[in-house]
Amino acid sequence: MAKTVTHEALVEEARLILKTLQRDDLFDERVKLTEAEKILGSSLSLSFGDYCSFLNKFGYVRMDSSDRTVEGTQGGVQVSQAHDDADFNRRLSRHFERNLAGQVPMRAEKRALRASS
Repeated sequence: MAKTVTHEALVEEARLILKTLQRDDLFDERVKLTEAEKILGSSLSLSFGDYCSFLNKFGYVRMDSSDRTVEGTQGGVQVSQAHDDADFNRRLSRHFERNLAGQVPMRAEKRALRASS
């Protein structure tokens, strides 16, 4: 069974990752994935890798598999500074729908609606 987390926790944790990657006092411009995971891993409900996959998929970070680094993008900077970003929240919910506590996954809800029609 997938680990469950609230939507609010997902948003805060994803934004924490984006904010932390921008910290010059912790990292250079490009951050080794292992360094970032070591610093952030214990603060996250889900795995650092799962969050990075989401952030990379939607262009909030850029990952380089050849040198195992990650860096924030302008889109990631904007999300980290925004109090509310509807597109980010929707993408996050959809990507992690199996992990959302107390919520029926969107796809399952749509299937149930079609079946009842």
